[in-house]
Amino acid sequence: LIARADVLIENNTPQQMREWSFDYASLQDRNPQLVMISITPFGQTGPYADWKATDLNAFHLSGASSRYCGLPGEAPLAHGTFAADYFGAVAGAAWGLAAVYGRKNTGVGQQVDVSCAEAIAASFVGGQNIGGYAQSGKFESRTGVGMPLGAPATIIPCKDGHVWMLALEPGQWNGIAKVMGNPEWMQTEMFQDMFSRAENADLIYPLIEEWTMKHGKHDIMKWCQAAGAPVSAVFTVKEAAEHPHLQERGYIVDLEHAALGRVRLLGAPFKLSETPGGPKLAAPLLGADTEAVLATLSREPADDGRNRDAVAKPGARPLEGIRVANFGWVWAGPVVGQTLSFLGAEVYKVESNVRVDMTRTLPPFAGGKSGPNYSLSNHACWAGNGSVTINFKSEEGLALARQLIIESDVVIENFGPGVMDKIGIGYEEMKKHKSDIVMLSMQGAGTYGSLMNTRTYGLSLTSLTGLDSLTGYCDGPPLPVENAFSDPFTGIFGAFAIITALHHRDRTGKGQFIDFSQQEGVMQMVGPAFMDYVMNDRVAGPIGNRHPLAAAAPHGVFRCAGDDRWLSIAVEDAADWTSLVAAMGNPHSANSPGFAAPATLRVLPLYSCYPW
Repeated sequence: LIARADVLIENNTPQQMREWSFDYASLQDRNPQLVMISITPFGQTGPYADWKATDLNAFHLSGASSRYCGLPGEAPLAHGTFAADYFGAVAGAAWGLAAVYGRKNTGVGQQVDVSCAEAIAASFVGGQNIGGYAQSGKFESRTGVGMPLGAPATIIPCKDGHVWMLALEPGQWNGIAKVMGNPEWMQTEMFQDMFSRAENADLIYPLIEEWTMKHGKHDIMKWCQAAGAPVSAVFTVKEAAEHPHLQERGYIVDLEHAALGRVRLLGAPFKLSETPGGPKLAAPLLGADTEAVLATLSREPADDGRNRDAVAKPGARPLEGIRVANFGWVWAGPVVGQTLSFLGAEVYKVESNVRVDMTRTLPPFAGGKSGPNYSLSNHACWAGNGSVTINFKSEEGLALARQLIIESDVVIENFGPGVMDKIGIGYEEMKKHKSDIVMLSMQGAGTYGSLMNTRTYGLSLTSLTGLDSLTGYCDGPPLPVENAFSDPFTGIFGAFAIITALHHRDRTGKGQFIDFSQQEGVMQMVGPAFMDYVMNDRVAGPIGNRHPLAAAAPHGVFRCAGDDRWLSIAVEDAADWTSLVAAMGNPHSANSPGFAAPATLRVLPLYSCYPW
């Protein structure tokens, strides 16, 4: 199978692959064109490479939870899903498909080494923390109250649930004030600045909550969105699964399964205009294709020249020769460009001096000197993008933007729906001048549907997917992740979508438009809870650090000696439990008959927060 494959995907330990002689060094001579995507918690090299680990361990090792999720003094929190595994899978898909696409540049296949912990640490945690730490040696810890740089920027309770209250720009704050009846305290001049509001968050949040508790979350969202503020209801998994917007966009699909009958599933995370894709077959029965595959292996393979005279080109990168015009802004759009650039593409971020991108204004600043070129977060989040400034209010500037697009292979944008069309550089117009252009539009909720005009930032986008409803301590309220986990996730996802379209373009000569709803991309991470709802009619809530499928115990984060020191422990089977008990010195309490049971049964005595 491997000798005839273009791609090998695996997530075993490196030691296991060596024992099977399936490590890349053993396979590349047999199939020099093979792209091997290896996804592990800690990567193929380094002191942790052969450690046994789970999604829980990888996520907490990245620093994401210690910095961004949980209450001070309490355990750092993971999302209520397999966040590290999903992040690693998306990174593996993007870089792996790029390696396949780039064999014409590199001459051969290669191994893609994905560490789930490293992917999150580098793009999410490192994107907004490494600069300040490198400069000052200081690091922040979780606050439990939302984004600490601005206010309101947190999840607040309301009459029938919770709502993500968010206002970073003056117009957004004034919009919320208008909806609340313009109370006098909100008219204070200093509250026009988000940093000043953050300094007074202890005063602001109780006053906003006093108002939200009188209203329903969907009404609050509707009123604030109409007033220009990116406020979102925190959808439960049920509300997300049944929302008319996703039905209208065809994101929720029904397929026949041989054993389960009609099964509801999540659809494709992005829509390609020429090659829509998406699920056509339900999950297979065990061994369903064995006979068909064995039949193909009994035949002599066709000589397609794949392995003849393969010569590696040292230093070549997969996307060399691809030019990208990146109109994306803040974080998600620039990460698309960053990913493509790291893979060898020539990327230019198109900016304006009139309205400087917000990310350029975020502290900490190099040497304490503020300005659009000194934000350390900006340098980390946008690394790999070039920069071109254009005045979009002049015809000359728009002409330059059109020319740049015509001379590019790819266009990226994450403005509101229709903005690119309004200024004359949308897909339908530009394909008249360059028929093979690939354009990625990555709006919060897509380019059509009832939620298409919903204003979001990456912080609040997750509230539309059900993910925020799963994040929090057991039996407690949902807690906000204090930074936009969705932005680097959808950024890498967007790069994967573009590389998919480039494969098609090179085969057919046709470009295409990619409608990438970030809501639909992030909702992939809610898959386990979504399936539990559609199959079992159970609506999950915050589960702390418990196993998302209630299939492992212990599975959590435990306090250690020292200040704010914690350890993640995941026990999936009897061998794990025996090893843990031995490491603990065989305490008498661990020999209880209930604890000696398989991990799935140990859940019952150890866990108290599962509603079932």
